[in-house]
Amino acid sequence: MEREYTNVMEEIVVTWEKVLMSGMEYQTFCSCRKCKNDIITLSLNNLPNYYVTTEVGGKGYLEI
Repeated sequence: MEREYTNVMEEIVVTWEKVLMSGMEYQTFCSCRKCKNDIITLSLNNLPNYYVTTEVGGKGYLEI
């Protein structure tokens, strides 16, 4: 069954993890899947959730 909702904050965190970890200052960090998932889950556990059911709702949040 396809989900009918999205956690916008999760999309933001996953994107930023990819962007930041590809930077030169993070080349000494472990980039295995487990460590990347640890970074993402630690971040998500410390940030507010923001669920939307449409792309319009997500875009509204990103423009704040």
